[in-house]
Amino acid sequence: MACLPWHPPNGAPPSAAVCAAKLGERQRLAGPRWQGLCVVALTAKVARACQSKRKTLAVVGLGNVGQSYVDTRHNIGFAALDTLANHLLLDQAHWRLAEGVWRPAFGGELLRLRRKEGLSPPSSTEIENCSGCLKPDSCPCPKAIRRSKKARQREENAFSGDVGKAASSGRRALLASVPPCQELALFKPGAMMNRSGPPVAELLDGLQVEETELLVVYDDLDLELGRLRLRKKGSAGGHNGIKSILAQGLKKFVRVRLGIGSPPKSLGPNAVVYHVLGQFSAEETDAVQALLNLTADAVDDLAEGVTVDNVMNKFNKPAST
Repeated sequence: MACLPWHPPNGAPPSAAVCAAKLGERQRLAGPRWQGLCVVALTAKVARACQSKRKTLAVVGLGNVGQSYVDTRHNIGFAALDTLANHLLLDQAHWRLAEGVWRPAFGGELLRLRRKEGLSPPSSTEIENCSGCLKPDSCPCPKAIRRSKKARQREENAFSGDVGKAASSGRRALLASVPPCQELALFKPGAMMNRSGPPVAELLDGLQVEETELLVVYDDLDLELGRLRLRKKGSAGGHNGIKSILAQGLKKFVRVRLGIGSPPKSLGPNAVVYHVLGQFSAEETDAVQALLNLTADAVDDLAEGVTVDNVMNKFNKPAST
C-alpha cells in the first residue's frame, strides 16, 4: 500500500501547535484520514515543522570549582557531564564537536555538539513511492528521515505497558517523541555552587535557549545512592545551586537529581557538610558509575526526542541492587 501525502485537516501547513496536537492525540491516528500514512515520513514532516522549537538542549551540571572539590559527592553533576560528553564524543555517527572541548564561555566551561544528520522533509514523490507504510525497519524512505535503530528501541522501551499494547511499534515511535534536538550544549558553571544561577542565566541568554529546554544535573542526599530521578518542576529542596538558579527567575527547567545517599549520624552536627564535600568510598564506586551511565542514557533519550514524561517513567525507579 502506497503512502499518502499528509495534509492537516484545515489544509494549512503544519504549525508547531498542530504538530504537538498530532503527537499527543493517539486516537486521531485511528481515523480513516490517517490510514496508509507512512509513519517515518510523517515523523519527518512533524519534526521539520517543529524544528525551530527544538534547536538546542542545554545540559548544566552543578558543582564547586577548584581542585579540592574534584570527585566529591557535591560535584557529581560535573562528573555526570564528563560521562555524557564521553558517550557523545564516542558516538561519531550522530554527533560532532561544534567548537573546542570545554572552552571558557558564559562564566563557565562549555562543550557544544551538533547532530550530524538532521531530519529533512520528504518530497511528495518520495512519500507517494514509499511502500513500507507503518514499517520503519523496512521503509525505503531516504536515510535522512529515518530514526536510528537504537533510538527506536529506546522509544519502544519507554512505551512498554498499556500504551505499547494499544499501538503498533511504528505509531508508538511517532507518538512517543518530540522533535530531536539539533545541538547539545553541556555547561559547567565557573562559580561556586551557591552562585550557579548567574552563569546559567547567561548561558540561556547567550545561546537563546528557552528554560524548558534546560536540564540541570545535581546531587541529592535525600535519594539513595545510585538512584536517578527527573522532575519537571519543584522547589530547591535545600540545594543551594538550585536556589541560585531559581533566584534568576528560572523555574520551568527539568531537574535531574542524582542520589548520593544520606550522611551517617556518626558524622555529628556537621554531617551534611562532611558528607557532600567528602569523596565516594571504594565500595560506592560501582554504584556511582552505574548512576553516571544511567544519567547519560536519560539525557540521550531526551536529546533524541523522547518526552520528559516518558523518560521519567523509564528512569525514576529505585536504584539497582
